[in-house]
Amino acid sequence: MHSFAINKVPQQKLLPVLQKIPFFKKLLDETPLQCRTLLEYSRLILTGAGEEVIKKGEFDSWFYFVLKGQLEVYPQQVSDKTKVIGYLGPGELFGALAMIGDVERNATVIVPQEEDKVLLLGVDFSPFDELENFSIIHLETKHAFYEMVVNITWQRLSNYREKLPEHSVSKKLAHFAPADFSPADNESCSLESLKKLSVKVLELSEMLAEWNISLESLNAFECEHVNVKCDLVDDLTNFLWGKR
Repeated sequence: MHSFAINKVPQQKLLPVLQKIPFFKKLLDETPLQCRTLLEYSRLILTGAGEEVIKKGEFDSWFYFVLKGQLEVYPQQVSDKTKVIGYLGPGELFGALAMIGDVERNATVIVPQEEDKVLLLGVDFSPFDELENFSIIHLETKHAFYEMVVNITWQRLSNYREKLPEHSVSKKLAHFAPADFSPADNESCSLESLKKLSVKVLELSEMLAEWNISLESLNAFECEHVNVKCDLVDDLTNFLWGKR
């Protein structure tokens, strides 16, 4: 696994890739100084076949965006008998729920054996600090981040529910309407709405953790592979590959 400081990467290679991540595109368009601040706490990570990115039970301060390649998600530490319960592909976020909940990792994420180059953007959660501390990461940025985490987690759970509608978590999820996990159109970016989003993240996180525990034993559950190609990301990956 090779890690690269953001300031060592040419802007003309990095910025077009960041524009493809809605969260960073929003920051670049609306609050570029906040984007620059967040990137100071970020690194590009180039990893290869069989390498672990995060391990269940461990605790650290990083979350990740997949830029290139595919990752496998396991409900525990990997062994020959461990079943893959999901895949992560380009544009997807992972690792944030443990940071927000201040808990240990509840799944293991590794690079499949058939992947030779996987590129990640790793972001240190430390500057987010306490929910009401806006000295480094401002209210608007935190609000956008928490909203993104809510939407992504809700979508993952919704995908599971479509495939396994009789699962116990599906039944719990049925009690919530999508609006319960999405800020109202007229809801302003405020500390109060941020607190609501934080509560929603924790509720969804608990349900996702329950899914992760149970999916391994469900033989009928089939994971979908991700196959996405982006020439801009390939260009950045090849540049970093040559800098190893």
